[in-house]
Amino acid sequence: MLKVNNLVKDYVIDSDTVRVLKGVSFDIKEGEILGIIGKSGGGKSTILKVLRGMEPFSEGSFELDGFSVRPDATHDDIIKLQKMTAIHLQRNFGLWPGAAYENVLRRLYAEKCGFELLPGKDAPYYDELYEKSLEYLKLVNLDKKAEHFSAVLSGGEKQRLLIARQLAAHPHLLLL
Repeated sequence: MLKVNNLVKDYVIDSDTVRVLKGVSFDIKEGEILGIIGKSGGGKSTILKVLRGMEPFSEGSFELDGFSVRPDATHDDIIKLQKMTAIHLQRNFGLWPGAAYENVLRRLYAEKCGFELLPGKDAPYYDELYEKSLEYLKLVNLDKKAEHFSAVLSGGEKQRLLIARQLAAHPHLLLL
């Protein structure tokens, strides 16, 4: 599913080059979970951003479900990679005001229309998307708070709501 080969990432700060990833390699099979631990500033978030296509990298390559990405990836390659992945960094500013289920419903509706609208209750697909949004909320144990306004959820509940939104995008790879 994911094969990472000798990934190298350098940051250039003023005239200095700082290598934050040096020869990182690993394989993950379908359904496997990989946890990366390390000290603050060790490159954990950087590797996630590289795998999402949010950060360029200096050397190496990686392959996701047969799609290969190299440092010279084109804009179209990055767009394809971003459609195959979802990322959730520790934040909660990615939530819409409104009920928890509406946050997930917007993500599901985006697959139909291309952007995150909140469809009216009489819109085509509404009932189907509403039911699917409840399924994603149940996956993250928020189904009992489906009607709660997103702003009143606890910090942990907001994190789980964001994960439900990411899962609703059907990524090949979820980066947390």
